[in-house]
Order: sequence, then structure tokens, then C-alpha cells
Amino acid sequence: MREKLKDLLTEERTNKQRLGLVLTAAGFAAFTLLIFAPFELYMSNAGELWFPFSKIIGGFLILFLAALILMTALGMLLKGKLLNLYVTLLFAVTVMLYLQGNFLNIDYGVLDGRDILWEKYGAYSLINTAITTGILLIPFIVLYFSKDLWKNMVRLISLGLVAVQLITLVSFYFMAKPKPVAGDYGMGWEGALELSADENIVVILLDTFDNKLMDPLLEDDPECLDFLEGFTYYENTLGTYKFTYPSMTAHLTGELWYCDGTYADRTAYLNKAWESDELFTELHDLGYDNRVLGAWQYLGEERPDLIDNYQVDPKIVTSYPGLIGKMLQFVGFKYLPHVLKPGFWLYTGEFNHYKELSLYHMIDPLSYVRIQEEGISSDFAKKAFRMYHFAGMHLPYTLSENVTEIPESQGSMLTQAKGSLQIAREIIEQMKAEGVYDNSTIIIMADHGTVHDDIPDDAYNPVFLLKPKGERGALRTSQAPVWLMDLKATILHAAGVKNYGDYGTSVFDLTEDTERERYFYCTHQPDAAGAGLTEFLVTGDANDYSNWVKTGRTWNSNGIEIDEE
Repeated sequence: MREKLKDLLTEERTNKQRLGLVLTAAGFAAFTLLIFAPFELYMSNAGELWFPFSKIIGGFLILFLAALILMTALGMLLKGKLLNLYVTLLFAVTVMLYLQGNFLNIDYGVLDGRDILWEKYGAYSLINTAITTGILLIPFIVLYFSKDLWKNMVRLISLGLVAVQLITLVSFYFMAKPKPVAGDYGMGWEGALELSADENIVVILLDTFDNKLMDPLLEDDPECLDFLEGFTYYENTLGTYKFTYPSMTAHLTGELWYCDGTYADRTAYLNKAWESDELFTELHDLGYDNRVLGAWQYLGEERPDLIDNYQVDPKIVTSYPGLIGKMLQFVGFKYLPHVLKPGFWLYTGEFNHYKELSLYHMIDPLSYVRIQEEGISSDFAKKAFRMYHFAGMHLPYTLSENVTEIPESQGSMLTQAKGSLQIAREIIEQMKAEGVYDNSTIIIMADHGTVHDDIPDDAYNPVFLLKPKGERGALRTSQAPVWLMDLKATILHAAGVKNYGDYGTSVFDLTEDTERERYFYCTHQPDAAGAGLTEFLVTGDANDYSNWVKTGRTWNSNGIEIDEE
């Protein structure tokens, strides 16, 4: 035993040679995981992240140096075969992670809070595990058969991949051209909870709140909707898209996004949609003050004059360790093999937890507390349009029925629905207490229904409830065919715009006997023909999928229309 241990530690290399070998492997590992990976991830997702990379680069440089020193020091404690095994392990793991993160990943969809159905990837999981295991074993096999080849492999591949990564980072920087802004565009809280004693239009938007939640809510508590006096619940409501973008923009502006190449990118669509917006300009002309608690990403940056609480605010990080830790979790999700990814799954909105919230962010427990503490007031000097966009039923389910944050393991769809409804109840009860309920038109809605990949798979039917000004009485239901593209005309109708019909159909003009054609634009994973957006024509009850018919119009991910036979 003693001879075998001695053989493991026998070392013929000088300390300088050992240091060079260890530094090569340790530098490759530290640079790949703590410099290249976070920067590459940031540049690939800069449009979804609120902070500039300059805010966290210092922290990653410290982590890089610490990791490099630690791995190097540990390696220098080893000699002989143990040192070779240690260097091989560092090298093999880093190569595997680099290849996994950049070439072996499958498309898991957008990290928007939806659960990933890991069971769908059974075959890929087996293949990925076999490939990554093989990548890990190859350097050890080379070491066993040829130390010279092993030494050259470690040095050349490590240095070569670091050089490739440096070139990639420079290319990313100049291609992405990150916007070096010191502030963040958004909606401030100032005046947002102030209403007029004369006339108001209030839209309460509960993201992803679907019609199918109503029956479970009523079964659990038959009186849960009793606070909705004067409201009509439109059960036959159809959304327009599966996601908040472009739904929010399309519903407020009336400008549909067809993914047909008309707009070069998201910014071009937003600019076109909002450049001559009639909704907020008409409201302004009628003497309304317009304030929205929502995300500027759907409202654009080009027309800050449209919304009265639109402002620029400094980008202030509340916790650098927290932000860096979340970025490391993001790195883990992308670079780890498939079988380890579930433990690193995240929702990109979680980055907002490390930002000073002087601007509005859809973090419902914090918004709910502020609404309770600040309260609705009734002394605003002008007529008021107010839109409150909450995270609502957005995954993950971490909202209690009392609108507090709970672990995902304790959450459920029903519990989250109760919490979301409680936010609407709080606003409405405060409006009643302030005496502004009767003089207000109120809409409770979602921007889209529950999100799934295929039709028909589940509901794409967001809730829509409407209370006209001056209306009271028990909640009514209607089967009138509402389409969320009716929102703009409905708001302008409520405001008193005479030519509201020029902007679409008003829900006020719909009856249960109304016959109309409505459309839904379903984004999905590319099919065999490469189509990723499909247009559906819906007639009759939108909840009945036998009424959904493909029009034959589809588009691929590059916005090129594909003719379907």
C-alpha cells in the first residue's frame, strides 16, 4: 500500500512545470465559467435583463481570481499521478460544460416562469448523458495511454478554446451593441393610485388569468365574486396571442404583429405601433390623465408623452451578491448537462428582486402591500385613466391567497388564482370606500390565457369582465363574442369618443346574438415545415375548439410566410 501511494505521488517535474500545467487547466476552467459564460449569457439575453453588465463584471472578476487562486493552490499541493488526475478532471469538466452550453443544448423555450415539462425530454436526456459522459472520459483515456499526448491536449485545447472565447466575446459585444444607459425607462408609482371624483376608467389586468379558473374558484367559494357589483362576465372571450408580448402592444394600439417580416425586430414593431397611438392621445384630448402600472417593454420608449407616469430612473442594484448569484444560476442552467438542469431552472423575472423598486415591477406581493398602505385616493384634479398590470397567474405559482410569497412547493393554480383575485378585490373595495366606484368604468381582464404549446391543448381564453360607469347589481354573465382586440375601442367608447368605431369593435356594442369572425395567432415550436406561428379563425364559442379553424397562413421563425395546403 505504501509503495502504491508513493508511486501516486512520485514527481519528476519541476515546480515551474507543475505550475504551468495547473495554471493552464485552472485558468481555462475559471475563465470559461466565470468570465465567458456569464458575459455570453448576458449579451444573448440583454433585452430581457434590466441591469448593464458593468454592474456585475467586478464581482465576476473577483470570483474569477478567487477560483483561479484556489484551484491553482489545490493543484500545487498534489504531485505525480494525483496531480495528473486533478488536471484531467478540471480540463474534462470544463470542456464538457463548454460544449454543453454552446452546442449540446436543446430548446427549452422562454424562461418566462412556465414549468419545463422535463418528462418530454426522456430520449434527449439519455443521449445527452451518454455524450457528456463520453466527453468526460476521453481525457482520462488519453492520459492512460499517452502522457505526452495528454499534456499537449490539455495545453493546446485549453489555450485554443480560451482564444476562441475571447474572439466570441469581442464579436458579441460589437454585434449586440449593448445600450450604455445609466437609467431605466418605466412607470413610476406617483399619482397611479389617485383617481378622480368625477370620472375614471380603470383596467385591472391579471396576467394569464384564464376562464377555466372561474369554476374552481366558485366551487371553492361561491361568494368569491360577490364584490363585482355591476360587472358582466364575458365567458366567450378570445385572446390574440399566447404571450404578453405582443398581446399588450396589439390590444392597446390595434396594431397586429404577424411575424411576416414587416418589422425587422421587436423595437421596430413597438415604434410603429406607438408612433401615432390614438388611445392615449384621444384620452389626453378629452382631458384624461393617463397612468399605467406596467412594463415599458410593451409600451416602448419612443413616446413618453403618451403616459403621464412614464419616467427614467437610475438602475440601482439592491444586492450585488444576490444579482451575481442569480446570474450564476443562469449559467448553471445553460452549461450543465440536461440531467442537472432542473435544479438550476429559473424565471428571468427573478432578476428584478435585486433592483430598487422606485419604478413599477410586476412583483405582486410588494405591489399589494403598497396599494394597501398608500391606498386609492379620490382627489385627482383631472379625469383619470388607470391601468394596473399584475403578474397574476404567471408561473411559477408562489402567491398565497393572502398575496404573500410562498415556496413553489406550497403553491398551486387555485391558491394563486385566489391571491390574484384578492388584488382586484382590494382595489375595488378601496374604490367603493373612496366613493369613486360608481363614477368609474372598470375592466378586469387578462392579456392572454393559460399558455401551452398546442391547440387544442388547453384554454386560450382570458377572463374579461366589464362594469360600465354607474352600473350596480349582481354579477351577470354573457356569451357575447369578445375579442381582446376590442379593448382599444371599448376604452375610447367609455371615455366618450364619438368615432370610437374607427378603432375597432366596442364590447358595449356586442350582444349574445352578435356573429363575428375573430382570429388567434398561435406561436409554437416549428413544425415539419418550419412554421412557428399559425393563424386560426374562430367563429362561435371560443371555448369550443371545434370552432377553431386554421386559415392556412403560417410563418416561420424568420417571419417568412409559408403557404399551407
